[in-house]
Amino acid sequence: MRIMMVAAEASPYAKVGGLGDVAGALPVALAELGHDIRLVMPRAQGVMPHRGARVAWRDRVRWGTGDVEVCLLAEPFPHHPKVQTRLVDAAPLTGSPLYGGPDEADRYMLLADAALADLHHDRWIPDVVHAQDWHASPVILRLAQLRDADPVYAHVRTVLTVHNMAYQGIREAGFAPWHGLPSVPAPGDPDIVSVNLLGRALASADRVTAVSPTFAWEITTPEGGFGLDGVLRDRGDAVAGIVNGIDPAAFDPATDTRIPATFTAGTLGARAANRTALAAEMGLHVADDTPLVGVVARLVEQKGLDVLLQAAPAMLDDGARIALLGSGDGWLEDAFTDLARANPGMVAVRIGFDAALAQRIYAGCDAFAMPSRFEPCGLGQLIAMRYGAVPLVRRTGGLADTVTAENGFLFDDPTPAALAAAFQDLATAFRDPARWRAIQLAGMGHDSSWDASARAYSELFAELAA
Repeated sequence: MRIMMVAAEASPYAKVGGLGDVAGALPVALAELGHDIRLVMPRAQGVMPHRGARVAWRDRVRWGTGDVEVCLLAEPFPHHPKVQTRLVDAAPLTGSPLYGGPDEADRYMLLADAALADLHHDRWIPDVVHAQDWHASPVILRLAQLRDADPVYAHVRTVLTVHNMAYQGIREAGFAPWHGLPSVPAPGDPDIVSVNLLGRALASADRVTAVSPTFAWEITTPEGGFGLDGVLRDRGDAVAGIVNGIDPAAFDPATDTRIPATFTAGTLGARAANRTALAAEMGLHVADDTPLVGVVARLVEQKGLDVLLQAAPAMLDDGARIALLGSGDGWLEDAFTDLARANPGMVAVRIGFDAALAQRIYAGCDAFAMPSRFEPCGLGQLIAMRYGAVPLVRRTGGLADTVTAENGFLFDDPTPAALAAAFQDLATAFRDPARWRAIQLAGMGHDSSWDASARAYSELFAELAA
């Protein structure tokens, strides 16, 4: 099949969050299944083509009620020559960062219009257009209009994948006529004065997927739908969940040059050198009965870091040592810094992000904490398990779909008491070496590759295109 994927970010071109990982890995996995894949993304500030880029076309493309010069750059995707990258180069995009600013939604309307202009110029008509999150929602809306107007596009099916319901692309009512969209209110709009791009796309896409089965259910509830739960409930069986994967070659403890000692499930004893090295690097005093808890996260309440902060005293009383890497809300950065200062040798905090240190934490911690209030999929727990770290997570979203009693420890309520109780169970298991090793091996044996996820998407696309 021909599949066009549209995303704001994709690694290695641009990566701000998990979306960049998905949009960079899923096209490759789909190409490995034999599909013809094109990835369309904006050439925003800092996004550069790689060697081999060529100008596919130059033309004027709609920009509100006017138009703007667009240069479409095409090149083989760096990690897979069978995937074609299409970078949309235009002044409104290259003059702005990927996200933010008063014209953010206008810029992503331009991305959608340029993506469809690319189909016209190249005469490459996809079977499926796969849009990622609200930034790519406009391509769903434009295709709905185009399918009614041009029989060439009548067979093109659309899929919208939701990574985060909290961001929806909401604009004032005047946004619709400026971009030639149906007037307010349209399905998905919250009221008669607002345009909700994500809401409209959720209502009109042929299928909606979420990045885990549990998250797919959560977004149909008032707690998880952020005002769009009714739209999603109306879609019924058109909404499904497919868990994200990780690149097993990029996250392989047997070959990772960023960690002090490589190891496999068969040589798990060699992992101890990473624990010793991490403790020394972070200034932590560890013993055989003190579980070293790693955290690599954005320091925001969504990730439950305030819950961890409040649970920390009880966890330290039970023997925990905490190694945290992250940045985010200033008050949480200050609070964790104060916690480390008050508990030298027991808590270590590094504010900021350091990819190599993150790998050393995955490879050296005993347990990996993700007490998230909501977590659409989560990649941290998948990486942690691959590196023999046991997840300590809240039962939500993708965490509930990937962590079980066999490979980790879960708790339900987003409270310090619930987290502390789960850690107490973890600490008890940690002091039983045979039991602990069985939990580690169960996690390392979990298939977190993109293979299964890509097959699930491929089956969904084939069903739509039939």
